[in-house]
Amino acid sequence: METAIENQRLLKALSKYAQENLSGPNKMMEVLVALASDQYDKVNNPQGIVNAGVATNKLVTKLVTDKLSSITSVEEVDLDYSIPFGTTQLRAAIANNVINSYFKPRNPVSPDDIVVLNGCTAIVDAFAFSTCDPGDAVLISSPYYMAFDVDVHTRARAKAVPVPVPFEEFGDPAQAKYYQQTIDQLAKQGVRARCMIICNPSNPTGRQSLLELASRNDMFVLFDEIYALSVFMTPENLAPTDSSADKAESQSDVFYPFKSILEWEDLDQYIDPSRISIAHGLSKDFCLNGFRLGWLISPWNKPLLHSFMAVSPFNFRPTMADRIITNMLEDKPFIDSLLSTSQNALRSNYQKVTDFLRIHNIGFISAQAGHFVWIDLGKYLQMYVKSQLGITDKNHHPTFDEEDMFWSYIRVNGRVFVASGRAFHSLEPGWFRLTFSIPWEVLSVGLQRLDALFRSLEG
Repeated sequence: METAIENQRLLKALSKYAQENLSGPNKMMEVLVALASDQYDKVNNPQGIVNAGVATNKLVTKLVTDKLSSITSVEEVDLDYSIPFGTTQLRAAIANNVINSYFKPRNPVSPDDIVVLNGCTAIVDAFAFSTCDPGDAVLISSPYYMAFDVDVHTRARAKAVPVPVPFEEFGDPAQAKYYQQTIDQLAKQGVRARCMIICNPSNPTGRQSLLELASRNDMFVLFDEIYALSVFMTPENLAPTDSSADKAESQSDVFYPFKSILEWEDLDQYIDPSRISIAHGLSKDFCLNGFRLGWLISPWNKPLLHSFMAVSPFNFRPTMADRIITNMLEDKPFIDSLLSTSQNALRSNYQKVTDFLRIHNIGFISAQAGHFVWIDLGKYLQMYVKSQLGITDKNHHPTFDEEDMFWSYIRVNGRVFVASGRAFHSLEPGWFRLTFSIPWEVLSVGLQRLDALFRSLEG
């Protein structure tokens, strides 16, 4: 009791922003901290929890670690300060061997168009800080990456606002009406919609409608292209779907080839390009979450880049990390091999996971890029509510609080961690994010455990 009282006294002495940042529990962070000490390991912790909830690519770790081990050493230059927004050599390697090679920009990107910070979390934070005033809104179609809430608010004091877009209209030009409705509702509250974050790859015609809307409403747009080089499913390699009556189909099977906003020849027909920026980095496409390198690309707005440079001393990376990654990115044949191997491995695991989902009649939203699939466990949530909570009313609709309990039940009783839909601003309870970018021998254990758990709920 005395400790709690003392903590309250100390908390009140902090700034109002610090107090606001500490005002509520972060359930997801608490779970991740607990998960770190109890992860599944076939030899050392076979009863540990299978982590199928964090979006990390574990399928090419051997390829990456072997490469980094061959170039890792401590050199005298690593002991010195470096350029806080990325050395010229690093930014040149990003521009030439990543962006210009794979993003197919209409005009080649130069090192001077790029600012490197310590991860894309820092990029989103700096973007909000550079474009928003406190209280401004950043619009994002839901469900979306839950960390955006924290990224745009903790320092910039902007607010991420979910735009509820039905799945069947997600990416369609019609989605713009939901954005406009949200903008109008915010205006009535005296809140300015200042920015939007668009995840790409997605339907190009849907992006056009959003750009036109952003232009009409004087908004900045950040294209999150973090999975640009993790596109594993295209019309060319789409496998035939098992259409047997007892198997669930995905709710979407339309695939779009990745086209960066940098590639658009007619961008200025939809919006002033100075309003557009692109975020990319190492974590997802290169399996290097821990190296904390992300970059903003802005060929059309030098003052925005200079704003990023101004805050870059607070987002320094180790000089050694810059040098090592520069060496890796300068090896173009290795990058080609890494990306090809990763995309093939992602496609293989995705097909295995979706086979499992169809066999169990579990609905899902088709994925074409990235590390996870959005799955509908609504029927099992209903079974859980009935068998474990004793709610037998046929008219009862599960709540998000009940989804939270089911989420814990899966983790504690099923020994599998999946990400809850509530954390991603899902439109309704029962949706979860299942990561498939982990070795199949581990992922298959997780799927077997889910199968056993679902069978126990079915009775």
